[in-house]
Formats: sequence, structure tokens, C-alpha cells
Amino acid sequence: LCAHTAVRQPLQGMKDGGRRGGTRQDHAHIDDINKRGTGKLRIQSAAVERAKMNIMQTIGVSLCGAELKQIKDAIDLAKEISPGSEGAATLWADGKKVSCEAAAFAAGTMGDMLDWEDCSGTGHSSAGVIPTAVIAAEVLKKSGKDLLTAVVAEYEVYQRVALAGDTNIVGFNIFACLF
Repeated sequence: LCAHTAVRQPLQGMKDGGRRGGTRQDHAHIDDINKRGTGKLRIQSAAVERAKMNIMQTIGVSLCGAELKQIKDAIDLAKEISPGSEGAATLWADGKKVSCEAAAFAAGTMGDMLDWEDCSGTGHSSAGVIPTAVIAAEVLKKSGKDLLTAVVAEYEVYQRVALAGDTNIVGFNIFACLF
């Protein structure tokens, strides 16, 4: 399962044309902001549908691994590092409220543990993107539409950062969980 609807074309503006040994997948799913002065994002419908699928798949994969020792350890650590008895974010597979940072750590670990999450040329971005967006939507009391917008925007940023440098960020996908 790939994270994005892929269109093969060179990335303009990169010194190598975005090829890095060939062509790359274009991950631009957000149309120009302020093109007509509205200040609103226009997101392609295919990207919204893919975001829905990735949310369901990432949460499902995360819950599949909930009984693994490593996941239980991550959940216990999230409870330990979250100060106080009240938090704003829910721990997946546990239900306890913890800090958003602790919840993002545990959910990001869960999303990556079985290695069944999405893939692209830049890594497994959903393990960071989906937990961060879901937790932010919960904590900030945002709508489902806001959640989908955040997911698409996070994928967009992830891909652009990964493709912008001379090095690849594969292996560092959990950076997106830094709230």
C-alpha cells in the first residue's frame, strides 16, 4: 500500500531534476494556496480518499500489535513519562489519558512495530503522520475534515522534506510524532 497517488515526473527546482537515479513519485496533492485569494487549501479528492484509507490501515495495524511486549512496554513508558493523572490524549489500545507527547510516542511505536504500514520512496511515513494527526485532532477537538486536511498536509511536508536534501530520511520516520 503506497501512501500517495503516484504520478511519475521530475521534481522541478531540485538540482538533479528530482531524479536521483531515475524519476520519482510526485506527492503534491495540495493545490496552490491563495490562488484565488481565499486562503483555503484545496485538496484533491484522491488524496482525501487515500488519507481515509491510511488512517484506518495505520490504526488497524497499530491495534494488531497491541499484545506484543514491545508495544506494552511503549504504553507503560508513555504512562510513566506523562506527568499527573490527567492528560488530553488517549493511549491507543489502553484508553488511559496521557499527554499528547506520550500518546504520540506510543501510537508511533505501535504504528511501526509490525512494519505493515504504508511505504513510499522516502520511508514509512504513516507511523508518524497518522498518530500525530489523530492525536492533535483529539486534543484540539477538531473535525474529521480537519483531521483529513492535517493528514494530507503532513504527508506533503514529510515527502518534501525527505526529497529536499541530499540524504534520505528513511529510518527517521518517527520524527513526525514530535508534536
